[in-house]
Amino acid sequence: KEERKLTDKSIADFKLGLTIKNGKKFIAIPYFRKGDCVLVKYRSVHGKEFMREAGCDSHIFNIDVAHASDFSKVIFCEAELDCISLTQYGYAPVISASAGAQSIGLPDAWREDLANFDSVLICYDNDEAGDKGARELSEFVGKYRCKKIVLPRKDANECLVNSVAKTEMDDCIKHATDFDVGKIDFNQLQTEWLFLDSLGGHYDLLEKAVNWAVANNVKLATNPGGKEFEHGLEKLKPLLKNFSIVIMNQD
Repeated sequence: KEERKLTDKSIADFKLGLTIKNGKKFIAIPYFRKGDCVLVKYRSVHGKEFMREAGCDSHIFNIDVAHASDFSKVIFCEAELDCISLTQYGYAPVISASAGAQSIGLPDAWREDLANFDSVLICYDNDEAGDKGARELSEFVGKYRCKKIVLPRKDANECLVNSVAKTEMDDCIKHATDFDVGKIDFNQLQTEWLFLDSLGGHYDLLEKAVNWAVANNVKLATNPGGKEFEHGLEKLKPLLKNFSIVIMNQD
């Protein structure tokens, strides 16, 4: 409770429990579907250990609450504590995966669970695994109705623990970005410089951004990631020559 900054109301609303396994304290996180408990997962209070009840299918966390709402938009988090944290911030409905960032091989039933939502805001962790999982989830759900939320901390619970202001969280959600490159309107930008961080290997997005910058006399800077370099230097050279600043990490 104190370490994760969860309120008594959040603990009661999500029916969280505390149990001891192998001499360690674990948070018990029940999943409900149509009112029935269909899965229980366990997360260590200290460290990062996970367990789940054997023989249970994977489900979407908090899906009953999402289905009971009349919202056309839903926030999809990577983990249960992030879902609870965003709910505690005041957002609704919020759901999460039961498989973390791993989105390959998700149950087809999840598509049906999400069918009534016109927009899915994906709020996965700010790391390589989270970025990969978010892209895979957007492909599973349909990129045309997905946007990606980038938070100021690694995840929503870390934002809560570090007292990130609600106004800052609102701004992140307001500026969620499209996964579909064709929907990004660079002409809305008014800037002399454009900095491109790792784009998760999206060559089409990199190419579109560079072409727009060149056409509009905008200076370019970048810190490309490993996913970009997987395309090969020969493919990247025509784009990289347009950058005024290229920052390389030393590994």
